[in-house]
Amino acid sequence: MKNSYIGIIPSNIRYDKELIFRDKILYCEITATINEDYCKKTNAYFAKVLDVSRQSISKSLTALRQKNHIHVVIEKKANSNAVLNRFIFLNKNSNTYASIIGGVEDESQNTHASIVAQGNPVNADIVDNSNANTNTGSEADINNIKYIKSIKDVVAEIQLLPELNQKQITYLGNIVYDFYNEKSKQFPEVVKKDWQKNDNLVNDAINTLYMIIKLDDYSEKIVRDVIKWATNDDFWHSNLISLRNLRKKSNNGETKFTNIYLKYKGRK
Repeated sequence: MKNSYIGIIPSNIRYDKELIFRDKILYCEITATINEDYCKKTNAYFAKVLDVSRQSISKSLTALRQKNHIHVVIEKKANSNAVLNRFIFLNKNSNTYASIIGGVEDESQNTHASIVAQGNPVNADIVDNSNANTNTGSEADINNIKYIKSIKDVVAEIQLLPELNQKQITYLGNIVYDFYNEKSKQFPEVVKKDWQKNDNLVNDAINTLYMIIKLDDYSEKIVRDVIKWATNDDFWHSNLISLRNLRKKSNNGETKFTNIYLKYKGRK
């Protein structure tokens, strides 16, 4: 079984006295299996890798939902209560959301649910029986669980900023290509080989680089050279695996890109 490379347990999870150790480790495993913006792993998967029962996983997921650390989206078959897929999202106001890297390898899982006589989904790998939705409408929110007809209703497509011209897109796109192409070799369990097919990843990276130039006042050449240097630096090569969070503030109040730039500038 292939495990992902990086999992994160932020301080608000680590020091939450209402969460038990298992809840925190499960949260870490969820962050390590984020694909796109969500985790699609089943309870059976989590139970196996964490060596606990599915019932324990179910209880921990409930605890994380009730504490508003995650929310769950259930995709149902049209005109039926049959569950097709479960998607686990980190809540966007969490400390972890901005730090999660895109492009985690996904393992195909059979997530089709069986149906009991009453028409409610009962596959515990997908959704707890205690939270089974009997609403026949298109969607409903119950205790941080949303029922939808298609995941497209939830995951919005990221578009390139309208002010970007073709020359800028090409220049920044080449930086993105060189970076993720190298990361897919350095960390194949984290960055997919077919990362180029992830339009959200590519567009978000190009937008981020453009804003570093436009808003943070770095030149195109500096942005290119700093990222190229960091890609193979002894420290930063494993601490910069995504371009999407380069403008996020670090503990010292500077953006991640600025911190990398300062190291680049002061290198021997």
